[in-house]
Amino acid sequence: MYSRFFTKVLYDLGLVGFEEPFKRLFTQGMIYYRGAKMSKSKGNVVSPDEMVAKYGADSVRSYVLFMGPAESDAEWNDQGIEGIYRFLGRVWRQVTEAIEERILDGAGASAATGVPGGVGAETGSTAPETGKPPRAPIPQGPAARVPRVPASKRRR
Repeated sequence: MYSRFFTKVLYDLGLVGFEEPFKRLFTQGMIYYRGAKMSKSKGNVVSPDEMVAKYGADSVRSYVLFMGPAESDAEWNDQGIEGIYRFLGRVWRQVTEAIEERILDGAGASAATGVPGGVGAETGSTAPETGKPPRAPIPQGPAARVPRVPASKRRR
């Protein structure tokens, strides 16, 4: 948050040989709610915990990503997240119906074409107690590990 300030101080003290901390600074747009910048001090915030409890984390994430370019300002709209929630519900229902009708084989191949990549075996059906899709399994094993970049290869 204060990287530019600290870089200027360090440059003035002669400890670093550059004036700006970034070659190109990318700043994110502001989120507005009811016409004003969303701010805890103003009390006009949308609680992510409430949104996740009501619509699920996937709906909240998808809504934020589909609000527009990250560098642009955007207005929070409660109806927008409801639309994403309904869309994801339709996708979930169509996939589970396709599995139940054997259009997609839960073992990982399309029953009609035999092409690998079917859906359903690893996640199962909807959770009976909630009727909502279960959470996706956490990947395990070597393929799930994120490769680390050696310090000598990192950008400076």
